[in-house]
Amino acid sequence: MPIQNINEDEPEATQLQPTNKAVKSPQKERRPALVSLRGELMAVPIPLERDEVIIGRAIEADVRLNDSRASRLHARISSELDPETRQTNCRITDLGSTNGTLVNGEPITEVPLNDGDKIVIGEHLFRFDLLDEIDREFQQQIHRLIAHDELTGLLTSKSFFSELRREAARAEADSRPFCVLMMDLDHFKEVNGHLWPSRWQQDAGRNWPHH
Repeated sequence: MPIQNINEDEPEATQLQPTNKAVKSPQKERRPALVSLRGELMAVPIPLERDEVIIGRAIEADVRLNDSRASRLHARISSELDPETRQTNCRITDLGSTNGTLVNGEPITEVPLNDGDKIVIGEHLFRFDLLDEIDREFQQQIHRLIAHDELTGLLTSKSFFSELRREAARAEADSRPFCVLMMDLDHFKEVNGHLWPSRWQQDAGRNWPHH
């Protein structure tokens, strides 16, 4: 039995996507970043676009960790542009931390970072990555899915308490007032079991941050 050409029934042929050679592919622009694999910053891509980035428990650290096993100023990542290759080279330096800094399972004082290196600081695990635009968008989307409730768009309970601790510590360090506002939806049980509760939660989640 002859095989029918399925293209004969198609109303239109597949259109070719126009190409523009003048537009630089976003995949070629790879920038250094830390991606959190364990800890409160799970899946957060942390760009390393400054000359120095300090990681630690102190409020003045560039990347602040709510981690009792991390020192106040635990480690520093330095970035330097190679004038010949135009690539950014990064090094990590332990700042005399109590529990040390591990790179690929080995304690370090100062070492260069390579794509894919695993860094352990306290209870946190990071991966050093060279991310293009697509990679960065993907990591940000993963973080949004982990940190935010899918229905309301608000922070999950774990993310909320993580932010609460961070803001409380910042307020204490700056000696300024700090307050928490709680909100309750009245008569919620009267419509429970219908579609309206989900709609109410969505509306509350979307509108509340703007007031």
